[in-house]
Amino acid sequence: NYYEQTWNQLSKVDGKLFITGADFRIRQQHIFTARIGSSIEHYFGAQNPFNKSGVGGSFNYSGTVKNFNLRFSSNYGSDYYSGFRGLLNLNYGLTYKQNSKYTWDFLNSIYNQHPVYLDQFGNIYSSFDSKGQHFDLRLTSNNRTGSHSFRAAYYDDDQIDIHYLTRGLGFDYRPVSKSSVRFLATVFASYIKQPETDIPDYFTSQIRTSFRYKSFTTNVRYNYGPFQAYEHKRFAEHRTNYQSVFINSYYGFWLWQHMLSLEPSLNYSYETLYKKGRLSIRPELFYFSKSGWQLSTYAQFLTSSQKLSTRNEFNNSENIQQSATYTDLQVGVALKKEIGIPFPGKRYYTARVIAFKDLNGNMKQDKNEEVIENILVNIKPVSTDSSSDDMRFLKERGEDVVTDAKGLVTLRNLPAGIYMISSRSLVQSEGWFTSGDQILSLDKSKEILIPFARGVNILGSITVDHNLTMSSRKQDPELSRIRVTAVDSAGRTYSCLTSINGSFELYVPTGDYRVSINQNAIDDDFTLDQNLVLLNLNGNIDAYRISFIIREKERLIKVKKFNSDGTLQQENK
Repeated sequence: NYYEQTWNQLSKVDGKLFITGADFRIRQQHIFTARIGSSIEHYFGAQNPFNKSGVGGSFNYSGTVKNFNLRFSSNYGSDYYSGFRGLLNLNYGLTYKQNSKYTWDFLNSIYNQHPVYLDQFGNIYSSFDSKGQHFDLRLTSNNRTGSHSFRAAYYDDDQIDIHYLTRGLGFDYRPVSKSSVRFLATVFASYIKQPETDIPDYFTSQIRTSFRYKSFTTNVRYNYGPFQAYEHKRFAEHRTNYQSVFINSYYGFWLWQHMLSLEPSLNYSYETLYKKGRLSIRPELFYFSKSGWQLSTYAQFLTSSQKLSTRNEFNNSENIQQSATYTDLQVGVALKKEIGIPFPGKRYYTARVIAFKDLNGNMKQDKNEEVIENILVNIKPVSTDSSSDDMRFLKERGEDVVTDAKGLVTLRNLPAGIYMISSRSLVQSEGWFTSGDQILSLDKSKEILIPFARGVNILGSITVDHNLTMSSRKQDPELSRIRVTAVDSAGRTYSCLTSINGSFELYVPTGDYRVSINQNAIDDDFTLDQNLVLLNLNGNIDAYRISFIIREKERLIKVKKFNSDGTLQQENK
């Protein structure tokens, strides 16, 4: 339940908003969220004070059926509902996991808003209706080097008095993270049509990249042509397919370990339409005392310039009128101290998560067991004492955090409840595997251990058995880059490629496995003796060796004997 009371002396309006709802789950794989609300606003600035009431609500669902993941969300608000005015929004999506490599996603969203706002005298403000419908189809491919996806999109938008259609194609690329390096690139290109104007279809494109190395992060976005609604409206006025670039960078490092750190950041943007450039530089210095005090000081320098111009309708030339430049310098000092004061009612707790290599398998971190960096930890509530918007989002997606150089992440302000914690390595795990998901009952601040156990090393080779009758064969078949696959009892797949001599090495967690090789990659002159090896790998085995044998196919030999006069005597096989 949620209740809100507002007082606004400037606009001469008081408001009340009440929302109630529930979350429920079916068989741990179908999650439903429903909300309904009502509001009333009292306009006391008018000559005759009056009230406006409204209703609204939302319904969300996410669930999994076999290889399909389904998502649906909706929001509705009447014209005067203060939760979201005059809104109807529907979104649904379908994800199909074809196999371990390919995944399909289909998304559709419908948006329609007719907001109504009143001034203190009861007059209706002028506003634009907004509506639109978006379709997206995406194919994602995952492999050992990373993931990439192709996307086709069709958008129909009618916002701020501009109607435009978008037909585009996109490509996303995310290589596998190596050590502390992460990279992401996205390209999207489209043709835009404005049906209510005589403007020919025009081309737009966008390139986005994100690069991270340890604590250094930089993001670059380049636009050719308009993307937002107001930009398309400006294009309709100027007929200029302008360009823009946006760069933001951040770097944090310790000057004095755990006591003094420096965090500089830089933001830069440039747009060609108005020749507008903007640069912001902000270094911030932090000092952390042992008693918990935090002192910080920063200086921010901002400069921007813009050329104001008009366009000659007759020759489509640009006349520069004047330039405007703005600079600003800000400095600041802050002193901060966190003080915990117990309050009655709802409690919030802290979960301290540590990932480490469990050498002896006792599920505890001993002195000689090192921590693991770059472990992605996801914490997702199964049930909690909170029903806030943040917790509803957290229940659907979970919170992702990455362990630092000490193998540690700290999650604060978690309400009491039951949580599911899962983890995986973002880099090559070198044969170390987590024991699986954990279910945690959080009723106080806790330390959560995520032990990684050493996997079993499957060593093997492909052996060639030649047919003695085929001595004329001069070389062995190609044995490199043949895929070896191990599938456990839960359907999880682990694979590797053979080396140039047919040998391979694969780390897997303990369990029961079916190991096979790609028979289609074997030379047609050879046949595989057995393409399935069953293994039971328990904690007492560090390594296991297997072998696949391919034999050269037998050939049919015909022997003909002739008489002295040249006639055929007999034929043997």
